[in-house]
Amino acid sequence: MAYMVSKNFFWNEWLCHSNYSFLMGASPPGAFIERASTLGYRGLGLCDYNGVYGLVQAHDAWKALDEAVRPRFFHGIEFSLKHEPETPLCFQETLVLMAQSKKGYRNLCAIASKAHEGGGKKPEISLDSLQNAERDDLVALQPMRGFIRKNAPELSLKRYKLYKDMFGSSFHLLLSRHLNPIEDRWIAPTLELSKRLEVKTLFSQDAYFHAPEEKSLHDVIQAIRLNEAIDKVVPFLFVNEERCLRELDILEKRYRAFADYERIQKNSAELS
Repeated sequence: MAYMVSKNFFWNEWLCHSNYSFLMGASPPGAFIERASTLGYRGLGLCDYNGVYGLVQAHDAWKALDEAVRPRFFHGIEFSLKHEPETPLCFQETLVLMAQSKKGYRNLCAIASKAHEGGGKKPEISLDSLQNAERDDLVALQPMRGFIRKNAPELSLKRYKLYKDMFGSSFHLLLSRHLNPIEDRWIAPTLELSKRLEVKTLFSQDAYFHAPEEKSLHDVIQAIRLNEAIDKVVPFLFVNEERCLRELDILEKRYRAFADYERIQKNSAELS
């Protein structure tokens, strides 16, 4: 018997990385927009690394859709806090900032300009620069990767407290389930940090390609990024095809198991 999606279930995908996240994401911006519309998502956020490179193509694809099936479109950037080109994506230290207004978008672009001050291909934003930047109308999202996967719990608590001090109630922790024990083990620590810091959480697939069949392309892109044969970069690859936009029935079955599911969905509704 086919699983029926609940009438009140919705999905905002907060974090997508297109092929404008150079050698990090695999799919074109429009592919994310079109698939989100086809799957019936409420909203989708494009957050390429260190710039707004893919937003024009994504916006064009979004405008081309019939208004009745358009997902809400969220504009963001995933900022590198260190230049780590040879580090696996799941261990790179980053923070996502998302604009909530035109003023927020101006502040987002100003921070991006600051990240590129060094020139060349080494964009990064220091914590000091972030603290000194205008942050009005910006939401901060911490993916379930990066700093937390490399440091002791108390260090992660200290770092996330710094983000909360900077962004207040606009700082959120993302929770992802990718059917992989190596990655899913970080769900409990993230929930614990959320509780200790009184920080809201959101669900996210943290997508690097729009559909599961694009995983092999993403593997090749990582080999190119590292300038190695693909059999030499296996530790740098995602272990399965789950970092994509999934169907609503799959998402509901996967995330409804969370004890605080209703509250997390409420957080998503309020933010969108």
